[in-house]
Amino acid sequence: MNRQTFKGDRRASTLRTCLVAAMAGAGLAAIVATAAQADDMKVPVNSSRPLTLTSPAATVLLSNPRVADINVQSSTLVYILGKNHGQTDLIALDKDGKQILNLAINITAPDEGIVTLTRGTGQYTYNCAPRCEAVAAQGDDVPRFDNLMKQAGALTGAANAMAQQSSPANNE
Repeated sequence: MNRQTFKGDRRASTLRTCLVAAMAGAGLAAIVATAAQADDMKVPVNSSRPLTLTSPAATVLLSNPRVADINVQSSTLVYILGKNHGQTDLIALDKDGKQILNLAINITAPDEGIVTLTRGTGQYTYNCAPRCEAVAAQGDDVPRFDNLMKQAGALTGAANAMAQQSSPANNE
């Protein structure tokens, strides 16, 4: 009987050791996951986010300019502009060509105010802040998307024409 109790104690001790190791491993995995998340950046489509570099950069580039753009304000301040859904990498090099940053950037759907309506096989997107207005978005019904883009182009053209007419150079 003492022998069985000894085996039971040994099993309990082994079980405790395994549980402690598993808990420690889970904690370490959480730390590693947090570190990995810190190595990427999320920027919503049609938004921008500032990025402050820890040391001055001489060169800043993106691996996929179709999804994002960059606006360099200074050697330590860059703005990331989300253009389309997807992923890109931002790489910053110092004056000696050494890499000072390699950052994964995920361009995501807007955080709030966007409503997507699915009607049949068509998708329609609205910006509801506070009143819902139709907007052209990736994945929308093609004829509707094209119509909204034509309207936006016409409005931009009209605004540019009005600005030209009212510029001081034209008033002389």
